[in-house]
Order: sequence, then C-alpha cells, then structure tokens
Amino acid sequence: MFINIYYIENIRIFKLLREKRGSYKWGYLYNNPNQNVTPIKVHKKEIECYSPEDVKKLIEVLQKEPFKYQAVILLALDSGCRHGELTGLTWNDVDFEKSTININKATQYVSGYGTFEKTTKSDTSNRIVYITPTTIQVLKKI
Repeated sequence: MFINIYYIENIRIFKLLREKRGSYKWGYLYNNPNQNVTPIKVHKKEIECYSPEDVKKLIEVLQKEPFKYQAVILLALDSGCRHGELTGLTWNDVDFEKSTININKATQYVSGYGTFEKTTKSDTSNRIVYITPTTIQVLKKI
C-alpha cells in the first residue's frame, strides 16, 4: 500500500494550525496551507472468514495433527485474534477454570530486528475471550 508522506505531513501541520499552535498562531502563516488538500479516500476491505462447512472440515482434518497445531488453530478459530495477538499469548493468559484467554499483548517481526513483544493495536484490543471446552482440553494436553 502506498502512503503519501506529504499528505501525512500536511495532516500533522493542519492539526497544529487547528489547535492554534505553531506558525499560524505566531503570525508566520496567514492562511491554512492545507485548505485545498483533498484527503485520500480509503476503501475498507470486506472481512473474509471461513464458512461453517469449512470450519467443520478444518477441525476434522486437524484431529490427525499434533496437539500444538491443534491448539493454535483452535485458538485462532475461537478467538478471532490477530496473528500477533495469537503468538503473543502466554500460559499466564490462559484461565483454564473460566475457559478464557486474556489478550493483552502481541508480537511483531521486523526485518533486521527480529521478533519482539509489544502492546496490542489499541486499548480496546485488550480483551478477555471465552474459548470452547474442546480448545481447553487440547491446551491441557500440550
């Protein structure tokens, strides 16, 4: 995806001007340079997800795989986590008694730096998710 750096910089400048700070407030600029900037339209993609038939088929095939693969895929199906949130889970995040997982961090890979732990995408991304008894049983077998 192409990101127009100049557009982002103009947005930053406009925010400064709008908040009555910076050059506009001090009289260095007499008009808003972003007045004629047209924002880029962002088209949101429709979320793709598995059909119930696909999920059933996946779970059937999964029964023949090692428990570690079963656990990861079942957790992904149960929780709808982002990839980084899923790989950021630790055993401390799993509550076997309440059948929940606490999503409170994520991992990210950056070329040249490796994998590191970070906060979730936003504060509202921190959440507790209920998982099925089947997933709990698989996690206990690991």
